[in-house]
Amino acid sequence: MRAELRSAVDVRTTFSPQITIPAPPPDSQLPDLEERVKMAVGEALSAHGVRLPSPTPADLAVSDDVAFLFATRHGLERELRRLARERQLDVSIRRVGGLQLSRALAQAGVIEPALDHVIRELYAVSSAGVHAEEVSAPQVALVRDVGPQLIATLRALR
Repeated sequence: MRAELRSAVDVRTTFSPQITIPAPPPDSQLPDLEERVKMAVGEALSAHGVRLPSPTPADLAVSDDVAFLFATRHGLERELRRLARERQLDVSIRRVGGLQLSRALAQAGVIEPALDHVIRELYAVSSAGVHAEEVSAPQVALVRDVGPQLIATLRALR
């Protein structure tokens, strides 16, 4: 019975979602998209019985910390994409996120597994801020301290 209990406790479920982000529309389709956005906004406002509020600069404002987290994530993805393109990794079939790029580069031996791991950790902290989740002061301090070094290291790899 003890062996059965131990087996039941050690069972884990993993969930690895595949999220595909569609490519942005070509410039030729932007006027149609603009019209659809305006129509959807109008319908939503009408359905809720409210008028269009005046947009304010605060609607798009982000803190310096969030801007830095975004810049770090952007820098990581830029360098990971560059490495993938230079190594001709087959990641251009669909839009691939930074975590998938990092894993593909590690599997191809372009970056070390330990580097892949810390990229994933820093990416997770940065992504929280990018996605409007709460981030702590120590998390931001970590990204400020090691993010630029990590991006510079990736940039140095050829």
